[in-house]
Amino acid sequence: MQPGQTNERQTRREFLRQAAVGALGAGMVAGALEPAARSETSDNACRLCGACQRACPARLPLPDLLHCLADPDPIRARRRYRELTARGPLPPCGSCSACAQACPQGVAGRERVEEARRVLA
Repeated sequence: MQPGQTNERQTRREFLRQAAVGALGAGMVAGALEPAARSETSDNACRLCGACQRACPARLPLPDLLHCLADPDPIRARRRYRELTARGPLPPCGSCSACAQACPQGVAGRERVEEARRVLA
């Protein structure tokens, strides 16, 4: 490839970035989802075991929310979040921290739920 030319992969990546900026705003694409994606590989990442959801008195779909939040593709993450909330808004999260106490990985569920609502809603 000659200097100044772009290949199909670069064109697709730029298209997706521009689409995400249009759908989510520049701040979202610039890095709001990146910390969640990076945390997915850490030792205290959600393993989708469901212990938090079983412990949650509000029955929030915590593993699904964390999965949305960890998705490195902002368009897909937002689409998944919309699917979760299509039947109505998610119940409010209290401050009981039952999810964090039940989580074998030590994921702070309440903070992540608030982050998902802020970033993906």
